[in-house]
Amino acid sequence: MDIIAEIRRRHLVSGESISSIARSLNICHQQCKTDPLMTK
Repeated sequence: MDIIAEIRRRHLVSGESISSIARSLNICHQQCKTDPLMTK
């Protein structure tokens, strides 16, 4: 759940782009758009 909260906070509060968040968290940008814990 920490990853989901981090993505939401960075995107909604900080206004960071999905691509930028994905790069910094080392995950696929598509996982940022969905629930990262549900995709394997």
